[in-house]
Amino acid sequence: MNKQMSPFARRLLTELISRKQEEKKQEKRVIFCGWVSTAAWIILVGIFFLAANQGEYTVIEYMINSSYVLPLFVIAGGLTFYLTIVKKRYDEAEKDYKSLRNEIIERYDELWPTTVEANRRYETLEWLERVHGVNLFHQ
Repeated sequence: MNKQMSPFARRLLTELISRKQEEKKQEKRVIFCGWVSTAAWIILVGIFFLAANQGEYTVIEYMINSSYVLPLFVIAGGLTFYLTIVKKRYDEAEKDYKSLRNEIIERYDELWPTTVEANRRYETLEWLERVHGVNLFHQ
């Protein structure tokens, strides 16, 4: 980061970077949980199709008589429930990041006094985007 920045601006940018990292972490969790939940439901539906093709039982009879379908159904439902929790956490992290980012953009003139050279500002903003994925060039 730029050495000519005020300590306040440095703290804000550090906080923004940490919020961006938290947002990325939560996004990865949502993606992982989504894939695991989808896989569990696909397996469960596949078992139902296999049971329906065998013709001995109806799907409901097969579900009642099978020892592993009910636990798999509970697991798939639990994973879907956990996915909704993780998605809410991601939405919250994204909201926190975006609100601080917008505040920094709106207060640009306060954070970057005229004593800081334009090239240094640009280098810092470019570094933030390249390294941390934080775009402060525009809203």
